[in-house]
Amino acid sequence: MRTRSPLPGGTFLLVTLWLLAVAVPAHAETAREKAVKLLKEGSSFYAKKDHKGALDRFFRAYQLFPSFKIHFNLAMVYSDMNQPEKAARHFELFLKGEKVAKPALVKKARARFSVLRQRLSSITLSCAERGASVVVDDRMVGKTPLEAKLYLSPGKHVIEVRKDGFETFKLEWERPYVAGMHRQVEVRLAKKAPPPPDVKPTPKKVASPPAVADDSQDDPLLIQKRRRTRTVMAWTFLGTGLACGTAAALLYGLGASQGGEAHDKYTEAAGKKPPASNVEIDGYYDDIEAARTKVLVGNILVGAAVAALGVSLYMFVNRPSAPEASASVVPPVNVGVVRGGAMVNYGIKF
Repeated sequence: MRTRSPLPGGTFLLVTLWLLAVAVPAHAETAREKAVKLLKEGSSFYAKKDHKGALDRFFRAYQLFPSFKIHFNLAMVYSDMNQPEKAARHFELFLKGEKVAKPALVKKARARFSVLRQRLSSITLSCAERGASVVVDDRMVGKTPLEAKLYLSPGKHVIEVRKDGFETFKLEWERPYVAGMHRQVEVRLAKKAPPPPDVKPTPKKVASPPAVADDSQDDPLLIQKRRRTRTVMAWTFLGTGLACGTAAALLYGLGASQGGEAHDKYTEAAGKKPPASNVEIDGYYDDIEAARTKVLVGNILVGAAVAALGVSLYMFVNRPSAPEASASVVPPVNVGVVRGGAMVNYGIKF
C-alpha cells in the first residue's frame, strides 16, 4: 500500500518558500513572484485532493519560472493520481539537482523514486536529430534530446520518433517490457527521398481532319431506305392494332353471350323453390366470372390496339418523302480512232 506524507500541503509550502529564497536577477523578479503565487494555489488544491487544479497551477508556475524544484510537486501529484510513469519522470528531473536541493526533499524523492523504478521499466532513447517528437502509445512525451528516461509500465508499448523530412522510426517489442528492466536505444532517422518531379508531358497537337460535307441527308438511296423502313413499321403496327381490335371484339362477344346466359341461369336457379343446389349455383357464378375475365382481357386488347394504331399513324405521317426521279448520269465516253497503229482521242462526249 502506497503511503502518503501526513502533511502534503506542508511539503509543497516548503518548496514554495525555498523558491523565495533563491537569488535571481532583477529582471526575473516578476515572473518568480507569479510562480510562487501559483505554487501556493497549487498546494491549496493538492491539500483538497483536487489533483487537476494542482497540476494546472504547477505547470503554469514552471512555464513562468522553470526551476527543477517544481518537478518534486508534479511528481507527488502524479504519484497520488496513480500515474507512475509520469511520477518517475518528474522525480528523476528533480533529483538531477539534488546537490542544491533540501536534504529532506531529496530523501523523500529517492524513497518514492526507488519504489517506482521497481514497478516500471525504462528506456534511454538518444537521437542525433534534435527536435524530433517522441510518441509513446500515440501520446506525445517530449522532443529530442529527452530530459529524462522513458518510463513504461509492464505490457507492450509502441514508441515512435517523428520529424518532418524524415522517415518515422517505429519501435515495437515482440515481448512485453519487464518491470525493473532498463534498455538503451539509439535512433537514427533516415531522410525521406524527394518526390519525383511532377512533369506532365505536353500533349501533341493533332491536326484535325478536313471537314467533310455530310450529304447523307440528301442521298436519294438513304432517303428511300428510311422511307421503306418507316412504311414497313407502320404497316406492322397497323396489322397488330387490327388484330388486337378483332380479338377484343371476339372476346366482348363471347363474354357478353356467356355472361348473359350465366346470369339468367344464376337468377333462375337462385329463385327456385326449393332453391337449386349450391354446386349448380356456384357453377353459374363461375361462368359469370369467366365472362368478366373475357371482357377485361378485351379491354386490355382495345388499349393495345389503340396504341398500335397511333404508332402506325405516326410512322405513316413522319416517313420521309419519296425522292424525285432524276435522270441517270452517264460518264463521258471518249471515242478514239486508230491511225497507223496509234489511237487518237478526240474527246467526244455523249
